[in-house]
Amino acid sequence: MDASYILGMKRTVTNTEAGAMEVELSMTAFVESMGESFKEYMSKRTINTPLTPGFSTSIAVKSTEEENKRVLNRGFQRLFGTLLWAARGCFPECLEGCSTLGRVMSKPTEGAWEQVCHMMNYMLQHKNNSIKYSSEGNLMPIVFVDASNKADPADSKCQYGYTHLWMGGTVIAVSKKLAHVGLSAAHNEYMAAHWANRHTAWLRDLMEEMEIKEIGTEPTVTYADNRAANLLCEEDIITCGNQFMQVPYHYNKEAIKMGVVMMRYIPTVDNLADILTKAVSRQVLERLLPAVIGQRAPLLPSIERAHHQEMI
Repeated sequence: MDASYILGMKRTVTNTEAGAMEVELSMTAFVESMGESFKEYMSKRTINTPLTPGFSTSIAVKSTEEENKRVLNRGFQRLFGTLLWAARGCFPECLEGCSTLGRVMSKPTEGAWEQVCHMMNYMLQHKNNSIKYSSEGNLMPIVFVDASNKADPADSKCQYGYTHLWMGGTVIAVSKKLAHVGLSAAHNEYMAAHWANRHTAWLRDLMEEMEIKEIGTEPTVTYADNRAANLLCEEDIITCGNQFMQVPYHYNKEAIKMGVVMMRYIPTVDNLADILTKAVSRQVLERLLPAVIGQRAPLLPSIERAHHQEMI
């Protein structure tokens, strides 16, 4: 058995001349196999984004039972499941699309079918994409979190996402719909930060158990692009801006008090989690994705970059 392949994912380990170890994760063969299973839906048109920019769907979209059956008979659920596995493996930019399309699993529309085929062709045309890690990368995790303000018409809840970078590449990437309705953009971001910070606490505990000393005692920096939400995390008081929020979301305050996390502002254009909250344009994807998959370092605010270097 070839240990370099695990559940469709290939692991390549190399050592540089400078003595650094590099690990690359890819799913080229897995994606090619998917294409063979659905080759009648392959496109020669160049696909640059996982979904058509601006696309969104919901159970609120009207469809007929006949349309649902027609799409299901083409293999919608099988193709979607394959896409989801690849997205969770080496295509984090596809997670938002999978989260959105997964809402119509039992009643898929023709529009949803067009988008799963669009995503399949995106993966096929970018099948050599990989996530890269290096021992020379960031030894202290960096977190980016964001929330969309475009609510699902079915329940008025917004999409959120976050990613944790370690050793240069993403080790955690999540895109989901919020469990509660946000009363403002700041509330949406505050709730998203709660989930990101809980995952950070778990990751820090795991690294401590693995005796990864670089985690140290310094808090993990979480970057968000909403100053009001960051302020809500840091305030230890109940105000008219946070008194109506569900109590568990105030874990943000405890995490800061305990020294687990530190909230910092980052402009939206540099927030890597932006691609996890909406169907972005090619320009946005090309600007942010390379940092998510370890092809370059993220663009941190200059002051914060200096602070982060001191921490590691």
